[in-house]
Amino acid sequence: IDGMLASLDPHSTYLDGASLQRIETMIDGNYSGLGLSVVEEDGAVKVVSPFKGSPAEKAGIKAGDFITHLDGQLYFERDLDEAVAKMRGAAGTSIRLTIFRSGRTEPFDVTVTRGVIELEPVTHELQGNVGVISVNEFSRDVGQDVNLAINALKAESAKAGKGKLTGLVLDLRSNPGGSLDEAVALSDLFLDKGEIVSVGSHDELLKT
Repeated sequence: IDGMLASLDPHSTYLDGASLQRIETMIDGNYSGLGLSVVEEDGAVKVVSPFKGSPAEKAGIKAGDFITHLDGQLYFERDLDEAVAKMRGAAGTSIRLTIFRSGRTEPFDVTVTRGVIELEPVTHELQGNVGVISVNEFSRDVGQDVNLAINALKAESAKAGKGKLTGLVLDLRSNPGGSLDEAVALSDLFLDKGEIVSVGSHDELLKT
């Protein structure tokens, strides 16, 4: 495994056990918890993004926040999956997060009530005759859902008497990632030809 990863880029990693289950749960998009995507950075738990409409977002948690304590217990240089397991739990129960935020001199506490996280991976709206599609994560069927959103926007624009869409905005802000297959499927909607993803060693890619 180490040899295989050494041939890839520095952002590659091997997932198994709890780590694999964690990302599969995110891709499925249905669990009880806070609605946060987190990573470990310099031994600390860092928020990648709160999911839109989640308890974490409503409580004011922001991308880039560091979570230093959970219910008063320090989480530093520990297994990230321990922190994730601690934050998940039955809907209606609460947990106290201690947050360090860039620009603030002192950490502060936020109490978040867990909820059932049922993400809407794709949302859309018509602004004038420009369609805006938000892809909130690359969960299952995102490529299909974006295609449906495009068709729905075309129909909404025609029904409103605005004619054809004159533009389309694809909003990926706060998207924490997810399934590579779904990212490829989404890209394929907008590309007529060419290879979307190549995987290989640095030298191999230079030769292609």
